[in-house]
Amino acid sequence: MTLSGIYEPSPSTSDSDSLFSPSASSLSSSISSTPRPLEDEPALSAAARQQLLERLLAQMDPAAVKQVEDAAAAVRQQQFDHPPTVRCLERARVSTEHGEAFLYRYVSSADPGKEHLAWVYRGAPLAHSLATRLAGESEDQHKVRGYYPGTLLDSATSQQHSPHARDGIDTTDGGAALVRIHSECFTGDIMGSTRCDCGEQLKEAKRIISQRGGVILYLRQEGRGIGLGEKMKAYNLQDLGVDTVVANQLLGHASDARTFGLATAILEDLGLSEIRLLTNNPDKISSVEGSKRVVRVTERVAMIPLAWQNKPEGIYSKELDRYLHTKRTRMGHLLD
Repeated sequence: MTLSGIYEPSPSTSDSDSLFSPSASSLSSSISSTPRPLEDEPALSAAARQQLLERLLAQMDPAAVKQVEDAAAAVRQQQFDHPPTVRCLERARVSTEHGEAFLYRYVSSADPGKEHLAWVYRGAPLAHSLATRLAGESEDQHKVRGYYPGTLLDSATSQQHSPHARDGIDTTDGGAALVRIHSECFTGDIMGSTRCDCGEQLKEAKRIISQRGGVILYLRQEGRGIGLGEKMKAYNLQDLGVDTVVANQLLGHASDARTFGLATAILEDLGLSEIRLLTNNPDKISSVEGSKRVVRVTERVAMIPLAWQNKPEGIYSKELDRYLHTKRTRMGHLLD
């Protein structure tokens, strides 16, 4: 038995059934055919863009949109009542620009083909699910996966906790651990996109939590759960003039396809029963607590855009302003 063979997630085979998602056969055909040259064609005029948008909007079926939104709500309710099962597969120390952190890799019964991450600043709790050995795993292999107390490196930053240490995390003031539930955003987190505030929120969460102690959950929910490819299509639709809600619906998706029962399960696995949640989304608070309230949110910590605080490092962008306006007026985010 090798460590590399312990777990490899299977590739996801799911795809959207919308008009905008070609089948594998049609995609193969389009790749093998001769592409239509566009280099010498003029850019779409304002009138042509408007006509394209009107044609797309005319195809929207309100009944179908409601059906998709209702289905997403049913999944959220299911996870609200019954969070998925999670398992921590590895745990390791990582030195970062914000200090030492411990990284945890998780898989979930809700989406077995994906892996989700958690990293802890000012602590190194042993995940409950990591305590169980895998089939055929030796004690030494178990340790290499991360099941050990303290640290394996003598020169590593000491994980000694102050008298305020709580649930294995030194929260400096003795309060509940700070937590940021962050949905993956390649464009914001990696490219530094100014179309959203995701990258800024992740940077601020790292800065705040590394100083005060807590956890960042990095959930693979790109594009509010629709995936990167669909999100890129949504960007093109937004460039035609619709907001993020309508763009998702035009593609056959819910306005927000995410669920947060996964976050509940990971926090419980890390031994956290009370948290202070960094969020502007009230749905995250109720969703994480769930019907059984195995994790309680004792405080909401607002994530106010840095530009709104007149800080020079903030994102000053008209696109971001429109994005935040949609969050506030269409999705109920608390940004006042």
